[in-house]
Amino acid sequence: MITYGLQAPPHISALMAFTDNELAKLKAAKLRKGCRVQGSKFVCEYREKGNDIYIGTFDTVKECNEAWDKEFKRRAALKKRKPAGKGYEALRLDDGTYVYKATVCLDQVVYYLGRYDTAEEARAAYVKSIDKINEGLFHEYHKSLGFSQNIIQKRK
Repeated sequence: MITYGLQAPPHISALMAFTDNELAKLKAAKLRKGCRVQGSKFVCEYREKGNDIYIGTFDTVKECNEAWDKEFKRRAALKKRKPAGKGYEALRLDDGTYVYKATVCLDQVVYYLGRYDTAEEARAAYVKSIDKINEGLFHEYHKSLGFSQNIIQKRK
């Protein structure tokens, strides 16, 4: 154990130079997946296609975790979403005809996109909403559709 203010002998590694108090703080604070301890600093990096991408070196766990969260959000925004499934469901009316209800799910919330006469129109509305999601403009686009009930349900 090394007490505050004394120098560690050179043969002791940097991790061994932590005081008991510092080690307790370090264990209490949770590091994110891409963060690690290096000496008395915290290194933040992520792995992409077999390569380690360096984000930075920080003095505190909080700074390191914040850098990881910021980078995680940035990378999540870069992932383009592709249309999956049909994006609509057929509803049979009383007279025997069908209409098609288009919906899209974003952040576990299902948004209503409208009712259409043909499956192709409903699919086109769904694909357009996916494009708006990728551009980051979906909420403005959805508000412009002007439906009184715009959120169908929240998924759990």
